[in-house]
Amino acid sequence: MKFKVGDKVRYIYDYPCGAGQYIPYGACGVVKATEEPFFAIEFDSDVKGHCCGGYARAGHGWWLMSEHLEYTETFEGNV
Repeated sequence: MKFKVGDKVRYIYDYPCGAGQYIPYGACGVVKATEEPFFAIEFDSDVKGHCCGGYARAGHGWWLMSEHLEYTETFEGNV
């Protein structure tokens, strides 16, 4: 498993379809749950998402695959 609950991650997928039309490239969030191959990410800002089954605040959550994310230690430069 690439990420674990509590890890800070940055969205690095740049594709204007699906999640990419709502989540800005470089947006940061926290891993709230894992259900391989997906990770429930709660973003700081509202990304027109959902609550990931109760793991994230409404509108801030999105289930994403690991190839769309990278680990980050800080949220500097958060979009």
